[in-house]
Amino acid sequence: MTSNEAGSKKHTVEYFTAIGIALGFGAGMLFDQIIIGLAIGLAVGVILGFVVSGRK
Repeated sequence: MTSNEAGSKKHTVEYFTAIGIALGFGAGMLFDQIIIGLAIGLAVGVILGFVVSGRK
């Protein structure tokens, strides 16, 4: 794996993590459970990021 590929994988995970946190925050605000929404969004974002970056 070249350093360029490693950087691409890192950014993919970061992007999905950020999207997951944002969606979790929004869902948490809807249901008055912001911390739980952030935690779930973070976990889902990280898992999706690793899955997507592993398939490239």
